[in-house]
Amino acid sequence: MQQRPPKAYQEWMRAIQDSLDEQVNEDDYKVAEIRKIFDYIEKDKVSPEERAEMFNEFNEEQLKQDKFEEGQKKGREDIAQKMVREGMDISLISKITQLPEERINQL
Repeated sequence: MQQRPPKAYQEWMRAIQDSLDEQVNEDDYKVAEIRKIFDYIEKDKVSPEERAEMFNEFNEEQLKQDKFEEGQKKGREDIAQKMVREGMDISLISKITQLPEERINQL
Protein backbone atom coordinates (compact mmCIF):
# COMPACT_ATOMS: atom_id res chain seq x y z
CA MET A 1 0.00 0.00 0.00
CA GLN A 2 1.42 3.38 -1.06
CA GLN A 3 1.75 5.90 1.74
CA ARG A 4 0.68 9.50 1.17
CA PRO A 5 3.29 12.20 1.77
CA PRO A 6 2.90 14.26 4.95
CA LYS A 7 0.37 17.08 4.67
CA ALA A 8 3.14 19.69 4.87
CA TYR A 9 4.61 18.32 1.63
CA GLN A 10 1.34 17.84 -0.19
CA GLU A 11 0.78 21.57 -0.63
CA TRP A 12 4.32 22.03 -1.97
CA MET A 13 3.89 19.15 -4.42
CA ARG A 14 0.54 20.55 -5.58
CA ALA A 15 2.14 23.99 -6.01
CA ILE A 16 4.91 22.53 -8.16
CA GLN A 17 2.40 20.68 -10.32
CA ASP A 18 0.21 23.78 -10.66
CA SER A 19 3.17 25.94 -11.64
CA LEU A 20 4.18 23.43 -14.31
CA ASP A 21 0.75 23.22 -15.89
CA GLU A 22 0.18 26.96 -15.29
CA GLN A 23 -3.19 26.30 -13.63
CA VAL A 24 -2.68 28.14 -10.35
CA ASN A 25 -5.35 29.31 -7.95
CA GLU A 26 -3.35 31.08 -5.27
CA ASP A 27 -6.32 31.06 -2.88
CA ASP A 28 -5.85 27.29 -2.51
CA TYR A 29 -2.53 27.75 -0.71
CA LYS A 30 -2.00 28.52 2.95
CA VAL A 31 1.80 28.21 3.25
CA ALA A 32 3.22 31.75 3.20
CA GLU A 33 6.37 30.75 1.32
CA ILE A 34 4.34 29.23 -1.50
CA ARG A 35 2.24 32.38 -1.80
CA LYS A 36 5.45 34.46 -1.95
CA ILE A 37 6.78 32.26 -4.75
CA PHE A 38 3.57 32.65 -6.73
CA ASP A 39 3.73 36.44 -6.17
CA TYR A 40 7.28 36.44 -7.50
CA ILE A 41 6.25 34.39 -10.54
CA GLU A 42 3.31 36.72 -11.16
CA LYS A 43 5.57 39.79 -11.08
CA ASP A 44 8.24 38.12 -13.19
CA LYS A 45 6.00 37.45 -16.21
CA VAL A 46 8.71 35.39 -17.93
CA SER A 47 7.60 32.13 -19.48
CA PRO A 48 9.65 28.96 -18.96
CA GLU A 49 10.63 29.09 -22.64
CA GLU A 50 11.79 32.72 -22.33
CA ARG A 51 13.72 31.90 -19.16
CA ALA A 52 15.42 28.95 -20.91
CA GLU A 53 16.36 31.22 -23.82
CA MET A 54 17.78 33.80 -21.39
CA PHE A 55 19.91 31.10 -19.74
CA ASN A 56 21.10 29.89 -23.16
CA GLU A 57 22.07 33.43 -24.17
CA PHE A 58 23.87 33.94 -20.86
CA ASN A 59 25.77 30.66 -21.24
CA GLU A 60 26.76 31.51 -24.82
CA GLU A 61 27.99 34.94 -23.72
CA GLN A 62 29.89 33.39 -20.81
CA LEU A 63 31.55 30.92 -23.20
CA LYS A 64 32.60 33.78 -25.48
CA GLN A 65 34.00 35.68 -22.51
CA ASP A 66 35.90 32.61 -21.30
CA LYS A 67 37.39 32.06 -24.77
CA PHE A 68 38.36 35.73 -24.99
CA GLU A 69 40.09 35.61 -21.60
CA GLU A 70 41.82 32.36 -22.55
CA GLY A 71 43.07 34.01 -25.74
CA GLN A 72 44.34 37.00 -23.81
CA LYS A 73 46.21 34.76 -21.38
CA LYS A 74 47.74 32.80 -24.27
CA GLY A 75 48.81 36.06 -25.89
CA ARG A 76 50.44 37.28 -22.68
CA GLU A 77 52.22 33.93 -22.32
CA ASP A 78 53.51 34.13 -25.90
CA ILE A 79 54.84 37.64 -25.28
CA ALA A 80 56.39 36.58 -21.96
CA GLN A 81 58.09 33.65 -23.68
CA LYS A 82 59.62 35.99 -26.27
CA MET A 83 60.78 38.34 -23.52
CA VAL A 84 62.43 35.46 -21.68
CA ARG A 85 64.27 34.46 -24.87
CA GLU A 86 65.50 38.06 -25.16
CA GLY A 87 66.94 37.77 -21.65
CA MET A 88 64.61 40.18 -19.89
CA ASP A 89 64.28 40.07 -16.11
CA ILE A 90 61.51 37.71 -14.92
CA SER A 91 60.10 40.22 -12.40
CA LEU A 92 59.85 42.87 -15.13
CA ILE A 93 58.15 40.41 -17.49
CA SER A 94 55.71 39.54 -14.70
CA LYS A 95 54.96 43.20 -14.11
CA ILE A 96 54.38 43.90 -17.81
CA THR A 97 52.36 40.78 -18.67
CA GLN A 98 50.61 40.46 -15.30
CA LEU A 99 51.57 36.78 -15.24
CA PRO A 100 52.94 35.22 -12.05
CA GLU A 101 56.68 34.69 -12.04
CA GLU A 102 56.07 30.98 -11.45
CA ARG A 103 54.13 30.74 -14.72
CA ILE A 104 56.81 32.66 -16.60
CA ASN A 105 59.45 30.25 -15.29
CA GLN A 106 57.36 27.35 -16.64
CA LEU A 107 57.35 28.86 -20.11
